[in-house]
Amino acid sequence: MAAITPTTAATADHKLNIVESIEQHTLVAAAAITAGDPVRLDSAGKVIKGLGTTAPNANVIGIAIRTVVAGEAVTVLSKGKVDGYDLSGRAFGDTLYVADAGGAADTVGTVTKAIGRVFPGTANVLADTPQKIFHVEL
Repeated sequence: MAAITPTTAATADHKLNIVESIEQHTLVAAAAITAGDPVRLDSAGKVIKGLGTTAPNANVIGIAIRTVVAGEAVTVLSKGKVDGYDLSGRAFGDTLYVADAGGAADTVGTVTKAIGRVFPGTANVLADTPQKIFHVEL
């Protein structure tokens, strides 16, 4: 399973860039969450890191846009496009899944939970050649 990780710049900034938001939520983190983590709701209605290990753990609602500690508000993108992942080596249209250890991957975890696709787009300026961005589809 090849992990899909945020770029060095996104990691240094502790956030991803929303290119297009169709559905997003502001929720409270129950534990530390890293930008790019797929997240799920816990029994108290707070978000925790999703894992591809079991169906309940893989029941993610979106992708965390920034790094937070427990108790902080975090924006969760459920549907839309986000820039800041290293998608080199992936083809347009490739499906992305919840990894067993959390985060996104280009192959399924123990539980198959698709969270989006590699999509053509532009995060900064329109150009002749589109870049690869993460289209979140939850």
